[in-house]
Amino acid sequence: MEEYQKVASLSDIPPGKMITVAGIDRVEICIINVDGKCFAVSNICTHKGAPLNRGTIKGKYLVCPWHKANFRIEDCKAFWPAERSLRKFDVKVDQDSVYIKIPSNGKTSQSHD
Repeated sequence: MEEYQKVASLSDIPPGKMITVAGIDRVEICIINVDGKCFAVSNICTHKGAPLNRGTIKGKYLVCPWHKANFRIEDCKAFWPAERSLRKFDVKVDQDSVYIKIPSNGKTSQSHD
């Protein structure tokens, strides 16, 4: 059985902003609010391991602080110089609470190109 874990309050993540939370499988997770919809992705850039929470949000893209790799937030697709997509986590918002899905096998969803 899959369940969700509360990780944040929606009021802590205004549109166009992100926060970092302790993750699942020992992975730090960025919770990003894009136009009122929340997304959850790994905090580690797939290009050189930079902490993405130190990057910027440019519209619907998360930009790495080190080499400016871009990741489309909604599907985690990577753009130059990164070649691998970010790890993606299922998100649910209920009133002011933001939840991440924890599958029964202990693994989280993985985005693929």
